[in-house]
Amino acid sequence: MRQRLASMPPCHLNGQHPPPAGQSRPLIRLRLVGETEAVRGALQRVSARLAADGVGQDAREVAELALAEAMNNIVEHAFADRPGLVALDIDRCAAGLCVTLRDNGRRMPRSTLPPGTLPACGTCTDDLPEGGFGWFLIHALARNLSYRRIGSCNRLHFLLPEDEGGNSAAG
Repeated sequence: MRQRLASMPPCHLNGQHPPPAGQSRPLIRLRLVGETEAVRGALQRVSARLAADGVGQDAREVAELALAEAMNNIVEHAFADRPGLVALDIDRCAAGLCVTLRDNGRRMPRSTLPPGTLPACGTCTDDLPEGGFGWFLIHALARNLSYRRIGSCNRLHFLLPEDEGGNSAAG
């Protein structure tokens, strides 16, 4: 699998490019194979690093939920027909945690973000949909969501707000 990934277009995911002038390296910079197990490991590393940087528990939990939804969507949809790579950068900014996810998978349908609406639900628990809640959660937790397709790369960027104590302002 890793040999096949090495031959894929880099999509500028390899972290070899220096940050733009005037910017420092992100607080967190991870590169991973687009697989469920790799996402789990990345979420654990993110949570530990955010805790070490003094990010409050509420903000860490919000970040973990938003990132889990976004990265699992990449694995399930962008890489549905082939393996791929995911790059995650997180930095502290004045308003909270600035998150950028890049991948070399399939583009989003209509090259646009899915709406943040809940799926249609019946009145019986048997009628509840199995999925469709992820983008609702991401829209509810994050601010300034943006998506762009640049060449063979998908780029998702969003802000996870924090209050002055390092806690999530989304709750």
